[in-house]
Amino acid sequence: MKTICVFCAANEVEKKYIIDAKKLGLLMVKNKYDLVWGGSNRGLMKVIADSVQEAGGKIIGITMEMLKNSRRMRMK
Repeated sequence: MKTICVFCAANEVEKKYIIDAKKLGLLMVKNKYDLVWGGSNRGLMKVIADSVQEAGGKIIGITMEMLKNSRRMRMK
């Protein structure tokens, strides 16, 4: 298994960064790499994960328990 781990912006960024994140995701799948990523559903982390998944690649999301719990508290 070949894997690349990416932790990047989880907030909104300029379009030029979004385009490059999508390209990276496609290149990873083309070269048979899986993605380990920050598990966020926002920003560049979501963009790259979506890109890999849409191209048929495997993604593994990682998050810290502390952040997971803080999200639950904000949602209530």
